[in-house]
Order: sequence, then structure tokens, then C-alpha cells
Amino acid sequence: MEFKSQFPQLFEKLSMPKLSKYTSEIWKTLPTEVKSTYSELTAEVMSIHSELYPDYACKPHKKFIAVFKKGNS
Repeated sequence: MEFKSQFPQLFEKLSMPKLSKYTSEIWKTLPTEVKSTYSELTAEVMSIHSELYPDYACKPHKKFIAVFKKGNS
């Protein structure tokens, strides 16, 4: 989020695939300390989510799956 606030014009002009590619390249260059901070945050958020929604299971809608499969054939 910090990066996005520093370069808003970049995010307005890029398509999602390109933005994802650039973000991936930036992530690869980050120091281990920064990555570990995000890993710890992820674990904390997942723990909170599990407490709030103990029976949650990702269940994609069949219609979406059918459209997705049809588009990739």
C-alpha cells in the first residue's frame, strides 16, 4: 500500500496483469526482513479470520468455474 500511495499515476495506467508482474519483481528484490514482516501479518490475519469464521471453506460458484473453464479451452 505504501508503494501505491507514492506512485498513484503508475497504478492508474497499468493493466492488472502488468501491475501484477511489476509487483512480483518488486517483491523479489525486497529484503528478507520486510518479507518476514508481511508473513507475520498474514499469519495473524489468517488466525483472526479462522476465529471469526471457523466453518469457512472457499466454495467457488459453479457458474464461474464453467465460464472460467470455457474461456481457457
